[in-house]
Amino acid sequence: PEDALSFIEGELRDDLLSNIPEEPRANQYVDFIAKSVIPFVEENYPVIKNRDGRFVAGSSYGGLISLYTLTKYPEMFSGAAALSTHWPGTHESNDEIPGGIRKYLRRNLPDPGSHRIYYDHGTETLDSLYAPYQRKVDAMMLELGFTQGQDFKSEVFEGTNHSENAWADRFDVPVRYLLRH
Repeated sequence: PEDALSFIEGELRDDLLSNIPEEPRANQYVDFIAKSVIPFVEENYPVIKNRDGRFVAGSSYGGLISLYTLTKYPEMFSGAAALSTHWPGTHESNDEIPGGIRKYLRRNLPDPGSHRIYYDHGTETLDSLYAPYQRKVDAMMLELGFTQGQDFKSEVFEGTNHSENAWADRFDVPVRYLLRH
């Protein structure tokens, strides 16, 4: 989440930026989704062409960019799913990166009751790092006035890992949550 970088301090921010070959491009990416992909899909496929029919979802860094997309275009999407959200931003535990992302989200998430947001993680491989970060995000959501199970949901999948197969096996869970009426 490009705009979250300003909330991250210290050496880890510099390390993150040094691993990006050029400038951060998250804003270009979310603009591309909103201004090119959505119009193309809606012009060429029989889909619901309003906010109620649009959701964004991803896993790992894709979970972060999905949340970011929702913060940048809340009028366009009615919800987001972030599976195995890669809160630490690196392959090691740290407080700076996830703390900065939470600060950004705290200031930029849409109002409680206006959207649905889904989070989850497993307990194996890289997902084994995520529980403490997700607990802090869940607490933040409650502090902001979101209601667990109503306008946000957070799940743990014991024994599952950080892989496309694990996400595919449970993708019906966020889809059912986001699409419920």
